[in-house]
Amino acid sequence: MKIFKLFLLLVLSLSLWSCNEHDDEGIKADFSVLGVTTVSINNKPYSVKEGMLLDVEEDELIALVGFKSIQSTARLMIEYAVITSADEPFIVAAESAYSDVSITIDTEVDDDTIHCVVQFSREGYQEQLSYEFYAVSALPEVE
Repeated sequence: MKIFKLFLLLVLSLSLWSCNEHDDEGIKADFSVLGVTTVSINNKPYSVKEGMLLDVEEDELIALVGFKSIQSTARLMIEYAVITSADEPFIVAAESAYSDVSITIDTEVDDDTIHCVVQFSREGYQEQLSYEFYAVSALPEVE
């Protein structure tokens, strides 16, 4: 029985080692190849830091909610919550430093919430970066 346990432990160790070896060979995503410079919401530009995060630290109306990364396919989705004014439409624009970057913006409106996805991709690169915005209208102040 001891020999069987040692054999089982050896097989388990080798299989874990081989899995770790394979994971190290994964894709190292570099989202700076997409050249994202700014994303504007309602004509207010937000610069990009670290090649992917919007600089929203000084803004009380937008907040980073979370992100989803799929390292094996070099995809990243970053989610933001936005408070908008009911008086103005929700407008999103995006820019890249490279002319061959494809930018798509899909917006869906459902009652008083807005869901908008801005996606960056570039021919010849696996990296794909998406910003997902969930916007709700602010309630008017009562005086």
